[in-house]
Amino acid sequence: MKIFHFHQKPGKGVRKNDVVESFGFRRFFTSFGEKFWRIVVLNLMFFLVNCPIFGLFAYLAGVGGIPYRTPVNVLYQPLSGVMLHGKNAALEALYGIVGVQIKQGYPSVWTKILLLVGLLTLFTFGVSTAAMTYVHRNFIRREPVDLAEDFFLCIKRNFKQALVLGLLDLLILFLIAFDLVSYFYTNQSFAFLLLLYLTAFLSVLYFLMRPYLYLMCVTFDLKIVKILKNACILAVTAI
Repeated sequence: MKIFHFHQKPGKGVRKNDVVESFGFRRFFTSFGEKFWRIVVLNLMFFLVNCPIFGLFAYLAGVGGIPYRTPVNVLYQPLSGVMLHGKNAALEALYGIVGVQIKQGYPSVWTKILLLVGLLTLFTFGVSTAAMTYVHRNFIRREPVDLAEDFFLCIKRNFKQALVLGLLDLLILFLIAFDLVSYFYTNQSFAFLLLLYLTAFLSVLYFLMRPYLYLMCVTFDLKIVKILKNACILAVTAI
């Protein structure tokens, strides 16, 4: 943890300008400039905790799979059956078109291991996002921050609730993406258009709620249902 530890020499104490809080537009850039490199290190810690996701990317890319070739066109098998009973120039010309093959890969033990490693992100996303939110909240409050200690202490202290909240967050994001794509490419009847616009509205509402979810998780002792309810109320009233 020493790599993330910032040692500071004793100074004159807290300056008067640091005590006066101003959360306006100008204050954002001032705070961002003051904490820039600490924010970079914080993002690096978040990245390292969630690096198992690259295992999932490797699995989806077929890394480590057992290679084989398969035809692209669905007419390949019927045409192959016809050609078993006789060949001519027309069939051979057609075979040259529909017989194009691409390289695929069977899942191997290695790819299954990559998948399991990638699925670890389901358990690291929520707790790391809560920890990152906690440190950012302390930055805004201008409270003393030890990056590594505060980050991992927040994970330890809020592990169960942040884990459940993270799984719920990922599930809702997946459902939103799946529904939007499904309704968009489905028959554009009135019912499906209505569902598409309703899903789009709910997705906007949820993205307005998300900043409050993890903030309340690390600030208050609330149940998940209460956090969702309060986040919805805040998202609507803060528009």
